[in-house]
Amino acid sequence: MRTSINILFFFLPFLVFWLYVSWARRRGAAHPPEWPWIMLTVVGVGLVAASFIFFRLTSVDEADCGQYVPAHYEDGQLIDGHCERQTP
Repeated sequence: MRTSINILFFFLPFLVFWLYVSWARRRGAAHPPEWPWIMLTVVGVGLVAASFIFFRLTSVDEADCGQYVPAHYEDGQLIDGHCERQTP
């Protein structure tokens, strides 16, 4: 899921610029703007880096997890893996 979001963030500036160029051509622009490949790539990489930081800051930290209980069967039901906080 995160990979697809990062791919979307990378290509988002290209998509927005393509929509802008398409709009400019429909409005009758004599010379539509050239594609600024380097700037679009830098902005895309910046968005991906920002998403890495966002996902890191909002993810559950293993140090806060306490005791990890792996997925297991209990009474015929699959119980997902989860963290159990240890209370002193």
